[in-house]
Amino acid sequence: MFVKKASELFTAKQVSSVETTIAEAELKTSAEIVPVIASTSGDYGRSVGIFAFLFALLSLSLTWGVLIKMALSSATWGGPGFGVGLLVSVVILLSLAFFIGVALAQVFPVLYYPFISKHEMQTQVELRAHASFQKLRVRRTEGSSGI
Repeated sequence: MFVKKASELFTAKQVSSVETTIAEAELKTSAEIVPVIASTSGDYGRSVGIFAFLFALLSLSLTWGVLIKMALSSATWGGPGFGVGLLVSVVILLSLAFFIGVALAQVFPVLYYPFISKHEMQTQVELRAHASFQKLRVRRTEGSSGI
């Protein structure tokens, strides 16, 4: 479930094979080929937030059933402090569940993947590619084309 680091995706033999292939391709062109593999293309905070929100709602739903059962079985739940106590309990529960949801999504990214749109992912990939292009100083070529 954990996302592998880019450095863990290939064996030493596979890296060697890619290096050899790139070296052969560079002999046939005046360009330098710079492959970049990123572990992730973005942080996808919106998708993490959506997952955490839904996790908090699920937690509230499960807890609400318990609270209702307790209210029906105890006469003291209908007292004057019931509404305030219930409101405080709900706010605390939602806050904790939201932060737990965020933590779960960060440890297990597969949980928030369904909430990433194709457009958002494409945008993040392009932004990461441009950042890598700048970081590796590939743009410092004739015409800033990378070639």
